[in-house]
Amino acid sequence: MSYSQPAPIIIEKVVEKSPTISDEILNCKPLPTVPAVTMQSEVASYILELYESASDCFKNLEAVRAVLE
Repeated sequence: MSYSQPAPIIIEKVVEKSPTISDEILNCKPLPTVPAVTMQSEVASYILELYESASDCFKNLEAVRAVLE
């Protein structure tokens, strides 16, 4: 039993394409400024603002990852 070789595939031109990623997801919300706090409620508000900024960045990073895959 003999096997024949498949015909070679000739690539004539390679076209590079870059994905389009919007500026909206390439940037994160700015970090809040550190307040001069005197009460625990102010610390809690600051931590919530930090969490919102981090969540925004993670959401954007996930969107970029999805475009690149």
